[in-house]
Amino acid sequence: MKKTVLAAVAAMLPAGASANEIEDAMKRIGPAYMCGPTHEYREALDELKQALLGAGVPEMLAGYAVEGISDFVTKEHAAKRETISAKECAEVYGRA
Repeated sequence: MKKTVLAAVAAMLPAGASANEIEDAMKRIGPAYMCGPTHEYREALDELKQALLGAGVPEMLAGYAVEGISDFVTKEHAAKRETISAKECAEVYGRA
């Protein structure tokens, strides 16, 4: 999913804009959703939106992108989130 989303986001970026901040922000979303408190997940989504805006993506497109990513994450991982163990959070997501 990450590569598909990054490709879509890269297509929205102005010429010469770097996707590094966007990729870093996206890497925080999964662990925040799976193992963190709700506010941490919202903050990770906000960081992604700010990274998109900082890269020159129009606000409306950035909002749609973040909303789409959030919808995907919650639909695909909601059941797993309910059953994930602390050990798995540590092993898979590097979270205590």
